[in-house]
Amino acid sequence: MLTLLVQALDQTMVATAMPKVVASLAGYDRYVWTMTAYLLGSTVLLPITGRLSDQFGRKPFVVGGIVLFLTGAALSGTASTMGELIAFRAVQGVAAGIGITLVFAVIADMFEPRERAKWNGFFGAIYGFASFAGPTVGGWLADHGPLVAGFVTEESRWRWVFYMHIPIGLIALALLVVLMPTNTSERVTHERGWAAFKRIDFAGAAVAACATVLLMLALTWVANDAAGWGSARGLASLAGSAACFAVFFVVERRTSAEPILPLALMRHRDYGSAASLSLLVGMVMMSLAVFMPLYLQGVAGWSASGAGFAMLPLTLTSTLSGTAVSFVLVKVGGRWRVIATAGAVLMFAGIMPLAFLSAETPEWEVALAMFAAGCGYGVYMPVILSLGQVVVPRSMMGVATNAIGYLRSAGMMLGVAIVGAIVTASLGSGGAPLAALRRGGTVPGLETALQHGFVAVALFALAILAATRVARDISVYGEQTR
Repeated sequence: MLTLLVQALDQTMVATAMPKVVASLAGYDRYVWTMTAYLLGSTVLLPITGRLSDQFGRKPFVVGGIVLFLTGAALSGTASTMGELIAFRAVQGVAAGIGITLVFAVIADMFEPRERAKWNGFFGAIYGFASFAGPTVGGWLADHGPLVAGFVTEESRWRWVFYMHIPIGLIALALLVVLMPTNTSERVTHERGWAAFKRIDFAGAAVAACATVLLMLALTWVANDAAGWGSARGLASLAGSAACFAVFFVVERRTSAEPILPLALMRHRDYGSAASLSLLVGMVMMSLAVFMPLYLQGVAGWSASGAGFAMLPLTLTSTLSGTAVSFVLVKVGGRWRVIATAGAVLMFAGIMPLAFLSAETPEWEVALAMFAAGCGYGVYMPVILSLGQVVVPRSMMGVATNAIGYLRSAGMMLGVAIVGAIVTASLGSGGAPLAALRRGGTVPGLETALQHGFVAVALFALAILAATRVARDISVYGEQTR
């Protein structure tokens, strides 16, 4: 729980403080990269880490991940340029991909499906606390963090947003080392030494990493080039990414030992439903987390701390609805589709009004829209993982869980990149108008640009509704599937 808390606080605190960060470091044209570097780092590592943890056990990866995560947090707090910050955020992302995302695989190792519902509720409470405290604390630190002569100035109070992770992370690390069982998972192989090393799917991992990196570069160049979707390097990277993904599926089909993504998983209809929903929900979640603070500060004129408080209807309700649904599923025997359909409708009803936000929109209307959107996508938090885990054998729990996490991270990355491309293209000048944030003012043209971006987020929500309706309404406890 403490390990998860460190990551959850990082996501909620940093997103709220980021407009202040990019203003301080004059990185207006790379606003999206500060988020996508983290997502890219975690996404690249997720598939192979899941498989390696199935082969060699979870504990070394969880412990190593949090050590690297704290190192990245400390380095991020010292960044003096946008390039440094992006690199250090990538380190934190790699750390999350190595170990922190395995938390949910550990829970699946330790508890049967019905017990997981209870524990998912407790873990939902961790996200709830982070959703409540993270934006508020992150915004407050960005505005009012203590000054340190020669290092933390009026414009760089945001450094405390990263340093806040360290004490919690050190406590979590100590408890993991002392208390976490070594053999919680059912290992897919008992070989040791060179024999075990040879079974690692290095080719699949390398090709998947290349495909992911090329896709992210393509979307970023499309966002920042004057040619937009006609960007030559953007289109070339898209083609390269598509080719790498094609090669990846060929490699995985021919890998007989331990493929990082067994294709049999994706052919399973119910696991495929969980995977597609994970991708789409990730696109909605991160797009709202990144661009709502930008609206609140760059259009509505809120301070960073005020924006953090104003995000509570979105962040807190999403977690509370997810926690509530995890217990409701117990009452309905684990059947999920009716609940998820209602959530998708509510999500779309909340997101669509965001396409009409302006500087004059009443605060209560903004809060109501975020409340509906948060309640809607929060429904999917306990459903997706439970649906994906219940249809796989225990020996594949790590790779199955991390594949869903991979797609969620890929969705977050894609969502932010696509919406960022739309917003940046609408603003023009590579996003330079965001310089107004440094002076605490609103951003010319941002209102219209964000309206265009939120239309795309609404389309993501419609895709979630469609994917939910075509999925089977099986029990996430597996009574009808085992």
